[in-house]
Amino acid sequence: MVRDFDARGFQVCIHAQGDRAIQIVLDAYDAVLAPGAGNPRRHRIEHGGAMYPSLAERAAALGIVVASQPGFLSSLGDGFAAAFPDRVDQLYSFASWQRAGITVAGSSDAPVITADPRIGIRDAILRRTGDGRVLGPAERLAARDALALYTTRAAYACHRESEIGSLEPGKQADFVVLDQNPLETEPERIPDIGILATVLGGTPVHQSGSIFPAR
Repeated sequence: MVRDFDARGFQVCIHAQGDRAIQIVLDAYDAVLAPGAGNPRRHRIEHGGAMYPSLAERAAALGIVVASQPGFLSSLGDGFAAAFPDRVDQLYSFASWQRAGITVAGSSDAPVITADPRIGIRDAILRRTGDGRVLGPAERLAARDALALYTTRAAYACHRESEIGSLEPGKQADFVVLDQNPLETEPERIPDIGILATVLGGTPVHQSGSIFPAR
């Protein structure tokens, strides 16, 4: 199936959580991708929870993109700790994946958890479960890297980095106006940052008060 979709020009995105499933997906991608040609269609793994170091190295060598969910750590992390007591600190190893050379994009898996990226950004920084346990403290991301999961890297994962993901001339004017800077806010307070306005394609679609001049 991967070979057929690749030949037709499609980007393939396969959900894989456990290490065995991730191994199977990597085997498929390895069989399809031409040696030395990289991953031009940016085939992806969705989730990648148990992508342990040897699997991450292989994914990086193949150029596989991973779309993952930091928000799982606060909402489901205590269950992960109970199910994987010996390896829980290696789950969703965002910092290690990035050091290995993997492009990691942030997503929510909504409606499994909230679609609010503020939650995902906070959890990528803190990695704190609902009960307050920190999972894999060495895997915490800096605020700027956590924000990039949901902006530039998410755009890259969708082949849309020339259109969206950052504020640059020639790109769509899709952005939000916040009442605090998430790069300077205490991480635990990022979900409380207010959204003053939302703009799509240069057109305001949500406003909290009069922050835009009348046209």
